[in-house]
Amino acid sequence: MRLKIALITMVLALTTLASYAADRVGLYLYGTKHQRGGEAIAQQTANLYVYDGCKVKAYDQSKIWAHDTCHVEAYGQTTVTAKADTTIKAFDTTRVIASNNCKVDANGSANVLASENCEIDAHGNVAVHATDRVLVKADGNCTVLANKQVTVEVSGNCIVMALGESQITASGNATVKAYENSKVLAKEGVKVEAYGNCEITAEDGAVVEKHEETAKIIHKKV
Repeated sequence: MRLKIALITMVLALTTLASYAADRVGLYLYGTKHQRGGEAIAQQTANLYVYDGCKVKAYDQSKIWAHDTCHVEAYGQTTVTAKADTTIKAFDTTRVIASNNCKVDANGSANVLASENCEIDAHGNVAVHATDRVLVKADGNCTVLANKQVTVEVSGNCIVMALGESQITASGNATVKAYENSKVLAKEGVKVEAYGNCEITAEDGAVVEKHEETAKIIHKKV
């Protein structure tokens, strides 16, 4: 009987300890570490690999590798490499390398490199390099380089370079340089430079400069 009570007590103690450990926030300042699930903070020069829905706040010059539906908030000069449905909020001068269905909300002067079905919301002075079926929505003074089958919606004073078969919808005071087989819908106030075999649909008030005869310009009344 005493042995049974002792075993039950031990099991309860281990369960409590495991629960306590799961509730703790991992703090990493340097070196290379791994964490599955839970919450973590990375600072200074920490290198942190996270999995299984882990929630991370990254600061300073830390580097994060995130997988499996993780959530990352990045500040300072951090670098985040994200895959597999990870969600990232990036601020300051962070660098984000995202692929495979990630979602990125980028602010400040962040730099984003995205591919493979990612979704990017960019604000402020963010620079985005998007390729391979990425969706980019940008405002403010963002700069976007779109290649292959990328869809871009920009407003404000954004600048876009469109390559491959990218499709751009631009409004506000945006500027678009269109090359190859890209397609652009330019609304009032937008300026477009057309090269290659691009196709530009220009609404009233949009300005288009045709630099090569192969570029197709369609003027649309609204």
